[in-house]
Amino acid sequence: MVRVFSKVIDYIFIPSAGLITGLSFIKPWPDMKSLDFSHHETKLIENESVLKDLKTHLSDKYQDNDAVSFSKQSQLIPKQHSLNHVGISLFRHQDRICIDPLLVRHTNSEEFDNIELSCYFHLGEQLLNQVDKTTYKGALTLIMDEVLCITGFPKLPNKKGVTASLEIEFMEDKIPIDQLLVLNCKIQEQRGRKCITNCELLKVENTKKENCITSIWSKWTGLKSETTPLAKGMCVLVEPKWFKYFGWLDVFSDEN
Repeated sequence: MVRVFSKVIDYIFIPSAGLITGLSFIKPWPDMKSLDFSHHETKLIENESVLKDLKTHLSDKYQDNDAVSFSKQSQLIPKQHSLNHVGISLFRHQDRICIDPLLVRHTNSEEFDNIELSCYFHLGEQLLNQVDKTTYKGALTLIMDEVLCITGFPKLPNKKGVTASLEIEFMEDKIPIDQLLVLNCKIQEQRGRKCITNCELLKVENTKKENCITSIWSKWTGLKSETTPLAKGMCVLVEPKWFKYFGWLDVFSDEN
């Protein structure tokens, strides 16, 4: 009896006590008071001219459609993490990515050619290789990976997961800079703890008139139109089985 009790203590009680103690001290984000945000707000300044073009495009496209919701990248990242977030701390700059990427989620994706989410952003001169005039692909890959995850995570049972695989194909070496771009994402497949998302990177036409003229010009000349994808991506997301046991634990809260 004593031996059985000893094994219960060694194999059940002590590990359980250690796990509970560890969870009680979990703190994924550092204390706000210990961080320096003195230069943080300057990174969030956006190019007003680009924002004006984006506003015109969104007004033409959605026209107060209630089936869409808008959010910005910086709103989705806990402030404590933003100092170490590459998209905010490194790429947010007037000559890199000069606006806070805007995410538009379509509540009824069937109305929008099954596009679940669209992400709008703008590339600057510092993301262009001055030697061969090609665009640095690292920044684009980072954006595509993050947006594909944001698209697919809500479809998983506990709204969280990990990237199992990521495939990116660039159709053009010279992705245009000083140009508003959109990343259109779709749900290719969702089954249980697995979700496959894909996306296309496109140039943005500001008005319906420009879209019509571009389409006619493309047919007449045989040149690529602005609706021709610049890049494509596919991401396989999975939710590990053990995630369901910690659904109650909000480790990503910025209130720690």
